Amino acid sequence: MPEYDPSRWPSYGAYLRDKNIHARPEGWSHATRDQRTQGRRDDGARWQRVRDQLGHDTTEHSDGRRDVRINLGLRGADGN
Repeated sequence: MPEYDPSRWPSYGAYLRDKNIHARPEGWSHATRDQRTQGRRDDGARWQRVRDQLGHDTTEHSDGRRDVRINLGLRGADGN
């Protein structure tokens, strides 16, 4: 399987599913599927946010912008 290429897979989670990493015999649960949220900004532009199974967020805006938030999993001793 080739390495992750964003132009080929819609998300990193979809790439991992194609590789059958962590595949469960009973199938995928909602905890491992990409979660999608849609809405509108104050100026009326639409947005769609996709959170993959690793917690990374990609937000696509109707004006062509794309925001990405990478979950590094870094937490302090207090959990924050």
